[in-house]
Amino acid sequence: MPQNIKHNPFTFIYRADCTTCEKYVGPKRKSKYEAEADGEDHKALPNNEDHIVKIEVTQSYYII
Repeated sequence: MPQNIKHNPFTFIYRADCTTCEKYVGPKRKSKYEAEADGEDHKALPNNEDHIVKIEVTQSYYII
C-alpha cells in the first residue's frame, strides 16, 4: 500500500551579492547562514572592508 508522503514543493536558494563589485561573491547555498559567511569572507579580503554585501533569496516551486 503506498504511503502518503508529503514533500515541500518550495525550495529557497541563497547567494551573497556584492553591490559594490556588482557580482556574486559566493556559490548558491541552501542556507542563509552559509551565504552570510560567503559575504563575510568577501569583506575580509584586503580593500573590501567597506563593500556592501546583500543576500539574494530565490524561491522555486516544483510540481510533484
